[in-house]
Amino acid sequence: MIISRRSSGLSSWWSSLGMLWGGLLVASLLADLVTRAPLSSFRVVIIAQSIPFLAAVCAIIAATFVIGRIAQDDAWQGIVSASPFAFIIAAVGASSGIWNDGSGSIALAPTDLGLFIITGGILPLGLGPEAVVRISVLVFSIIVGIMATRRGLHTPRAILLGIGAWIFACVPLLAQSWIAFVAAAARDLPLQHALDASRALGVVLTNSYWSNFQADRFFAGIGNQVEIAASFSAAAFCIVLAAKILFTLNARTMMPLLRRIFERSSLLIVSPFIAGFLIGLRGLRLNWNGLDILSVVLTIVVFLSWFAWKGLRVERKDIADFCLLFALVGGFVLGWPALALVLALILLEYIASARLRAPVMAVSAGLLAALGGTVALRSAVLTQGVFDILVIWGLLTAAMIIFEKKIDSWLRYGFFVFIGLGWALTLIRFGMNG
Repeated sequence: MIISRRSSGLSSWWSSLGMLWGGLLVASLLADLVTRAPLSSFRVVIIAQSIPFLAAVCAIIAATFVIGRIAQDDAWQGIVSASPFAFIIAAVGASSGIWNDGSGSIALAPTDLGLFIITGGILPLGLGPEAVVRISVLVFSIIVGIMATRRGLHTPRAILLGIGAWIFACVPLLAQSWIAFVAAAARDLPLQHALDASRALGVVLTNSYWSNFQADRFFAGIGNQVEIAASFSAAAFCIVLAAKILFTLNARTMMPLLRRIFERSSLLIVSPFIAGFLIGLRGLRLNWNGLDILSVVLTIVVFLSWFAWKGLRVERKDIADFCLLFALVGGFVLGWPALALVLALILLEYIASARLRAPVMAVSAGLLAALGGTVALRSAVLTQGVFDILVIWGLLTAAMIIFEKKIDSWLRYGFFVFIGLGWALTLIRFGMNG
């Protein structure tokens, strides 16, 4: 797809992505100005609109490939080329003020959810995703169907493609609805209308990853905690879904790359990350609920994206830049402490050299332990336990890099002995308080 070698260049890919994202922002701004509505907040524009929208584009491309057998690059370029037309229609439609102006619930009950999908996002009028998002995604779904007919696909198959693209796109668009549905089913809550969906979201989001220490970790103001947490959790769902879609579509390329994580040297990267997370769990004084599994999955996506970028940024820069985007956006949704740690890991790679390999690897191990710990703690402040474990793995990694040529000659399988020592110290620290 966008990450294949057939792309017309990295600058072209970034400009195409910027065109889609920027077009959405401009269309939203124009609609707000025309309707004289308060301008959308940073959280609404970046989190609630942009991430589900871009994930929906990924879903449309997946449908185009699966149903229409159209090359992913061609589908991407077709969508980008038609985006000005789609955003003009979206801006005009949103300016009418007919659809959700932000005052209604985005999460839908099953009846409204089915109505949304069947009517192409036209109904319900006052509920569901914002007008610019729903209209532009619907237009893109129609465009790929038209594009398929021009490429020789029979009309019935092209119509099926357009319908399938819309249905695929509804999965990320209705992320809040799916979360509410699962929460209501798991906790035996009523789900007859949008108010019930909002209540189900409130129940599952209370004391969750995206509500704990919200003001400190997400620069969110006091108030509207459920609405803010719902936006971030839905964005996390969309990022994980988009990563899954793109990985599946490009499995032949990505699988050999991710197999590197099972190489011996990768234990120096994976172990500190997992150790930090475990120690963070030990220091957490809050309960976990089912939704927090999503934060763990997103953390794994961020870690794997950084790992893939680290290994590919020289030999496959096209794929590496795409992984970099997932690492940064995922870190942003996990909160500024996680984003800061991801940025530090990325910057370290740029200063790495053969002479600095030991200190860079040692600091990277410490940062990875801190990343796992801060996600598990859900806090901007590391506990003493996480600090201890990042020092332990940092020093251990430095020692292994410095003496790597001698370790196995001193002791058979000495590398694994050192890794075992690190985990022994981790488990001892896990059993301690603090």
